[in-house]
Amino acid sequence: MGKTVRQVSQELGISKPAVTQRMNTIKSFRSNYTHKVGNHLEINEKGINLLTNYGTEDHRTKVTNDKEKGNKDNKSNKNSKQVDTIYLMKQIEIKDKQIDNLQKSLDKQQILLDQQQQLQLTIVSENRKLKERIQKLSGLIETSKPVNKQQINDKNNNLSNVYRSSDNKNTNDKHTQKRVVNTDHKKVNKSWWHFW
Repeated sequence: MGKTVRQVSQELGISKPAVTQRMNTIKSFRSNYTHKVGNHLEINEKGINLLTNYGTEDHRTKVTNDKEKGNKDNKSNKNSKQVDTIYLMKQIEIKDKQIDNLQKSLDKQQILLDQQQQLQLTIVSENRKLKERIQKLSGLIETSKPVNKQQINDKNNNLSNVYRSSDNKNTNDKHTQKRVVNTDHKKVNKSWWHFW
């Protein structure tokens, strides 16, 4: 049957923390030599013997070997940490360059976008000016249309009047010609519009 840490400490004449420290320094002591009973940790007979003989060289060398191993592990961990740190720093530098390139690209694209917007505004204002000119010109054309229609109507009226008057003149001239021909064959009165 096992004993508690308090009982072992009283038996060995050391404090409870000293017993706990010895238990911690011996490799796999808790898993191999202890078990829990209620709220107490009990140590079996083999574990008690190990704790009693703790002062021998085996445990001390084991502890120092473990410490040396730990130091070597710490050095290798430090070296690997330094290598990792160097690698990460290089990665950060590469990422910084990529970010700078992206920022430059964004700046260029922003400039191009601004230029495009300015051109678009210029085109829109020119289109407005052209529309205004077209409206003015169409307004002038529409105001001149009634005058043109009136002129055409006047021309038509004049032509019809001329045509009527020429018809009248033609009939009058025929009568006159007949009279002239009848009276005097040598004298012929022709108007400028008669070509024959």
